[in-house]
Amino acid sequence: MAKSSSVSQPDRSHSPSLSRPILVCLGLFLAVIALRSIDLFALRLDDLPDPLIVSRVLGIILVLGYLWMIREPISSLGLHAKNINKAFLIGGLPLIILYSIIYAVQLFRLNAAGESPQLVFGAINQEIGVMGGTYFTLFYLLGQFFNAFMEEIIFRGLMLPHFMRRFSFWKANILQAFLFGLAHLVFPLSSWVRGQATSGEALGEAATLLVFTTFGGLIFGYLYYRTGNLWTAVFAHLIDNVVGLFFHIQTGSRLNAETDVIILGSIGFIVMAVTAWAVAKRSNLPPLKPWGADKVLSP
Repeated sequence: MAKSSSVSQPDRSHSPSLSRPILVCLGLFLAVIALRSIDLFALRLDDLPDPLIVSRVLGIILVLGYLWMIREPISSLGLHAKNINKAFLIGGLPLIILYSIIYAVQLFRLNAAGESPQLVFGAINQEIGVMGGTYFTLFYLLGQFFNAFMEEIIFRGLMLPHFMRRFSFWKANILQAFLFGLAHLVFPLSSWVRGQATSGEALGEAATLLVFTTFGGLIFGYLYYRTGNLWTAVFAHLIDNVVGLFFHIQTGSRLNAETDVIILGSIGFIVMAVTAWAVAKRSNLPPLKPWGADKVLSP
């Protein structure tokens, strides 16, 4: 009894995150899968511009609830104002510059070919293959804000430093990035179940998604690790999604003519990683520490 009473309430509330970080990460991963499955297979909010808006909002609430349970502030996720200027310099500016160059080159190429291209902003309604209206675009854009924020606070803000309690940074980063990739496989599975894709098409989409999302997760994790500020990864994630989903080159024959060279955008992720390394080294930014590194478990 004496030994039990020596453990304070704050110590007991922190013990799951400090003593069982792997289980916490797996629990978060399964929660993401469950929330997305509810959206895709149960709620079926297909009439909304962003049918996954519910799972994204609930994912954010889940994280806030977890922080409340272990009595941690939201800044423990790396969401703070410290070095916010460097966060944008690393996670925002390289992508903006690179995508501006890529789109300018594509516009020049198409114009030289006599296709009279023009840059348009909006969300494409995938159901009918045409540009959605203002309401459709704004709602879908809001969904991308929730999406980038939710995925970053779960996979990088929580999972990465939790995994780092048991593994080196690179092992922890690979683990969270792989889980990040796996969490996207519910989308091709949904397409196959609904009959919108054959099994071969779904498998092809799954393989592509797994490769690109895992690669993106690795870069986002490295950005957070090098800067200690999660806004770096949030900026990068959001800008990449917004550019790819909302900025289109329209010609007389097609709507998304930018896809001819948009694959080069992956170069921007490498540029961000190099920039993060250089800025962190020059500014002596401390790297991310394992979750609760400043706390000691009571016996």
